[in-house]
Amino acid sequence: MESLLVYSSDSDSDEPEQNQRLEESEKKRKVTKMEQGSDGSGEKDELQLVVKRTKSCLQSSDERNVRNNIPDSKQNSCVIHQASKHQPHNMSRNFDVSHSLAPPGRNVKDSVPAVSSTMRGSVSANSSKIKPYISKRERQKSIERITSGVSSANASISSTEPRQRVTEFDFMSKQDEERTSNEAMSNKKPNYFNRAPKQVVVTFEGHSQGVNCVRWHPTRSNLLVSASMDHSVRVWDASSGATCSKLTHHTAAVKDAKWNLDGSQVLSCGYDKTARLVNLETGQEVVRFPHHNYVTSVQFHPTDSKLFLAGTFKSSILCWDIRTGNITSTYSAFFGQVQDIAFLPQGNEFISAAEVIKRNSTDKGIMVWDFRSTAVLSNQIYQEAFTCTCLKVHPCESHFVAQSNGNYIALFSTRKPYKLNKFKRYEGHKVSGYHIGCDFSPDGSIICSGSADGQIYFYDHHSSRMISELSGHSMPCMDVAFHPTLPHCIASCGWDGGVKIWK
Repeated sequence: MESLLVYSSDSDSDEPEQNQRLEESEKKRKVTKMEQGSDGSGEKDELQLVVKRTKSCLQSSDERNVRNNIPDSKQNSCVIHQASKHQPHNMSRNFDVSHSLAPPGRNVKDSVPAVSSTMRGSVSANSSKIKPYISKRERQKSIERITSGVSSANASISSTEPRQRVTEFDFMSKQDEERTSNEAMSNKKPNYFNRAPKQVVVTFEGHSQGVNCVRWHPTRSNLLVSASMDHSVRVWDASSGATCSKLTHHTAAVKDAKWNLDGSQVLSCGYDKTARLVNLETGQEVVRFPHHNYVTSVQFHPTDSKLFLAGTFKSSILCWDIRTGNITSTYSAFFGQVQDIAFLPQGNEFISAAEVIKRNSTDKGIMVWDFRSTAVLSNQIYQEAFTCTCLKVHPCESHFVAQSNGNYIALFSTRKPYKLNKFKRYEGHKVSGYHIGCDFSPDGSIICSGSADGQIYFYDHHSSRMISELSGHSMPCMDVAFHPTLPHCIASCGWDGGVKIWK
C-alpha cells in the first residue's frame, strides 16, 4: 500500500501550523498501514482528500503572497514525496499548472519559475503607470540625436536668412559707432586684431597742392582732417566721399592740424607764424596764437584740453592756454626746426624731435622734457646724425618710435633712461629728407609708414618684419593714419594733393 507524506513549508511565522499538519499526516499514515489488505476504496478516498488539501494550501499561499507582495525568495513551496514506486496517473492533473514538483531542500526560486512569472505579471498589471527602464547609454544617444537635429535645423535656418550688404562707404553701424566711440573716449585697449588693408575705397581730390598730414576724428568714425600747402584745412566725410568744410583762415602753407579731445575744434599751424583754433560747427576762428617764427607742429595735452604745445622753427617750444590766449611755459634749447611733439601716457612728460643742424648737436635730436618744470630729463637718447621727422607712442606698451631720415624707424623705451633698442628697427621704406609720417594700429601690433617713393609699408611691431606694401601715391606719401576704431582702415596723403582711404 502506497502512502503519501504531504507538508507545506511556509515562512518562519507558519511553523506551528506546519507541525500540526505533520502530526495529522503521521496519524493518517499509521491508520493506512493498519488497514492494509482491506478494500481499495479507502486508499482512493485518502488520496483524493490529500490532493484537495494540498491544492487548497497552494491556492491560499499564492493569494497571500500576491496580497502581501512577498518577494520570490519567501514564496510558499509544496513538496511531495513519493512513498512507493507506483504513483497514480491522475495526480499531476489535479495540481495547478503554474506549479512544478521539486525535491526537498531545493529553493523555490529555482523550482517554481512559473509562480514568480505569474506573480510579476499580476503586479505589473496592477501598476501599469510604471515607465519602462531605459539604460543610460540609450538616453544619451537619444539626447544626441535630438540636439544634432536642432543644430542642423538652426544651421539651415541661418543659411537661408538674407545677409545684410554693406556699401563701401558704410564703415560702421550706429551701434558699432557708439561702442567704438566709448572705447575711444575711455582710452581702452580694443578687443580685436588689426590687419593691413588691401585696396582703395575712397579718394579725395580737393587740395591743389601737397598734403602734409591727415588725422581721424577721435569719436566720429567718418570724419578726418587734412592740412595742405594750398593754405587750407579740409574736413572730409568718408561715408559720403565729400568735403564737409573748408577752412581758409591761414595765409600761408599749413604744416600741421590736430583735433581737440572731444573733436569739436581743429587746431592748425603753418608758415604764416600763427596757430589757429577753429570751431568746426560754425566754421569761425575761436582764438589766434601769433608766434615770432614759423609754427611747424602742435599737440594737445592728453588730459587738459585747454593746454597745447606749439613747436617753432628755431630753438623753442611754447605752451599756450586757450582760455587766456597767453603763453604759460617755454621750453628752450639749441636745436633747429621742431619736427614733431608727443606726450607720454601720463601727460607729465613729452618728447620732442628736432632737426639736427650740426654734426656735434646730435644730443638735441630727440629730447624728453618735464611738462611742469620745463626741465630736460634726457637728451642722450638718439646719438645718430639723422633728423627724426615723426614720433608715435605705442597705445599699450611702454615704447615709442621715431621716423629717421636714415630710412628706418627706430624703437625706444618710454621709461627712464629712455634707451634705444639697438636690435630692432623697421626698414625698407625711404624717407630721403621728406617729412614722412608713421602710425601705430589701435592694438599696437602693426606699424604703418609712408615713403618717398609713394608706397605705404606695414611692419609687424614685435618681429619688425615687413608684412605688406601698397602702391599709394604717384609722389611721396607724406603721412598715414590708422583709424582709431576700425581695425582694417587707414588714411594716407601725398605730395600729389590726394587723400585716400584704404580698407
